[in-house]
Amino acid sequence: MPVFAIRRPRPWRTLLRFCALACLPLAGIALAGEIRYPREEGGNPYPFELLELALSKAGNTDKVVQTPFRMMQDRALLEIGLEGGAVDIMATMTSTEREARLLPIRIPITKGLIGWRIPVVTAERRRLFGKVSNLTALKGFQAVQGHDWPDLKILRHNGLRVHSVSSYDSLFNTLSSGRVDYLPLSLLEAHHALKGRKGLVIDQHVVLHYPAAIYYFVNPRNTALAETVRRGLEACIADGSFDRLFYRHFGEAIAQARLSERTVIELDNPYLPASAPLERKGLWFRPDEATRRQLDRLH
Repeated sequence: MPVFAIRRPRPWRTLLRFCALACLPLAGIALAGEIRYPREEGGNPYPFELLELALSKAGNTDKVVQTPFRMMQDRALLEIGLEGGAVDIMATMTSTEREARLLPIRIPITKGLIGWRIPVVTAERRRLFGKVSNLTALKGFQAVQGHDWPDLKILRHNGLRVHSVSSYDSLFNTLSSGRVDYLPLSLLEAHHALKGRKGLVIDQHVVLHYPAAIYYFVNPRNTALAETVRRGLEACIADGSFDRLFYRHFGEAIAQARLSERTVIELDNPYLPASAPLERKGLWFRPDEATRRQLDRLH
């Protein structure tokens, strides 16, 4: 005769079920009136703030919320491409491959500054690039980049030796360990990224440059959101609020980089789509007199 066990309620199981139900919106169910943006590793708040500004300029009242957990870039790209994924919009560097899978809003939100990259080195090797004046000389050193960064392919295309790692913290750990010579980071992030990281400094001699753009991307079916954000960004550009926010976030980093005192090593970027609005000069950063006037206003 079979014996049927009577299962008593277990508080911890009830708690787990409650937590699972509570977390459903985080796993891909969008709440009405919310636009979901990925919480990024080592992220700067600028893309999030610009998105909020653009939506307000476009008359959109939806609330932009960040995912409660941090996402690697490739995970966020996967989520945004899914039907019912956990992300509605994200800011990331464009490439031909990404534009084939997702819907880009073709306004470079950081004015191409992502393509101005300064080397981070260990403190004891701060003069490593003192005699480097061209790409040929730079090829004698090994860099490190994220495995899912488009920059990895760009650097390798130009003949540079680059070691790839799978996480943001690994970039700095690999450099500190001496396994590589330098970590090229954009002006957007270099100074911010070194806060609290002892033994690493920013090189003062060279800057790498290649044409590159960070766009907002959405799911290809989310054309309404893309159009709303595009209209909002154009309004920000027209009334000057775009530039004010940009220089408020990055003006100090640009000034500290002292680009006029560095050797500029130009690189080719074959992965920048031909659709990039390079003809709109005002959308792109250049270290010229106009930029200096913008920086002067900050001081």
